[in-house]
Amino acid sequence: MAAAGALGRLCLSSLGRRGGNGTPSSRPRFPPVASTSAPSASSSSASAGDGEKGSRESFVVPGGGGRGSKSLRLDSFLSERLTGRNLSRARIQESVRAGTATVNGRVQVKPAHKLWPGDEVVCVILERPPLDVEPEDIPLDVVYEDATVLVVDKPAGLVVHPAPGNHGGTLVNAVLHHCNLPALRVAELGDGEDDVEGGSRADLMYGNVPVPRPGIVHRLDKGTSGLMVVAKDDLARESLQAQFRERTVEREYLSIVCGELDRGG
Repeated sequence: MAAAGALGRLCLSSLGRRGGNGTPSSRPRFPPVASTSAPSASSSSASAGDGEKGSRESFVVPGGGGRGSKSLRLDSFLSERLTGRNLSRARIQESVRAGTATVNGRVQVKPAHKLWPGDEVVCVILERPPLDVEPEDIPLDVVYEDATVLVVDKPAGLVVHPAPGNHGGTLVNAVLHHCNLPALRVAELGDGEDDVEGGSRADLMYGNVPVPRPGIVHRLDKGTSGLMVVAKDDLARESLQAQFRERTVEREYLSIVCGELDRGG
């Protein structure tokens, strides 16, 4: 299996198992890239009540129909307005529950609080501290490996990537060890639950230099077992991301059910 254009369409269900752990792994190449993040024009640095810092966002709910108009949920409104920030709904709800949002000058801690046209909304989106991700000697069931990609059979119960409250014991930790990569610092990891496959979930950092995350181009839920493909160089990563984004990857799922299913269920 080769990278870039020669990679062709990936069919996860057709990969044959190789004996042992496949071929010896080569050290993946992840060249540093410049950070492009910058605060929006409506953002400013602020501190939340619990001492954590974040960006202050302020908006006015559009429309002029007053209380006769359709109401909006606070979290839905903020999620829509902050689309360019690549924030998950869970991250916004977390900030609201922490007491960082006000509506017309009054603190609102309920993400479902109803907004009306003309309401003034101010919210501080809390920053999450970076996570240090260490290589861990976690056994991997390697199905296929060459110089550009690694395919592993992820067992149920294994989390794919670190997140707040779950810093270790993940597939990423195992991949770092398997590929002889050093520890990484992960900024803002954990917003990926709403992430579109093939996109970039988080910045990984060598020191203070952000680099792409180590080859993870899709995910499986913690309780789901199955094949995970990991890119080992930039060409493979970009090709695989494009295939997942364009939905040209062929995947098959099996589930165990109990009882009788309705027609079409």
